[in-house]
Amino acid sequence: MRQCELRWSDGTFGVDDSPSLVACSAGGVTVVVPGGASTCTELGFAALAAPTGPDLVDARVASEVPGLFAECVPDLDEAAASVSAMFDELGATDWTVRVEGATSSERPCAANVIDAVTREVLIVAV
Repeated sequence: MRQCELRWSDGTFGVDDSPSLVACSAGGVTVVVPGGASTCTELGFAALAAPTGPDLVDARVASEVPGLFAECVPDLDEAAASVSAMFDELGATDWTVRVEGATSSERPCAANVIDAVTREVLIVAV
């Protein structure tokens, strides 16, 4: 949900503030919509339970790692170190980070690819 909140607050949707958001399940797909606890039911969706334990850690990795790349990071190893530090902060002991390639004048910034199945964050140049 944090990724969605960022899109509201950064002006992507033409507003200056993030409304309350709720995650719902619609036919096996997670949707995040403005609203509160009853919004999912009102829309005909199932409300999603908040993740716990390892699922909570995985959810936090998936929502917080992209924020490390909001600005251009020109050094892939520096980007990987930031991701590793975040793993430590979150207690994401089952997660790994891997760097592939190098930055260049055509691809000057680091980007991430999150594989939740293998619990790996791949750092590449874009």
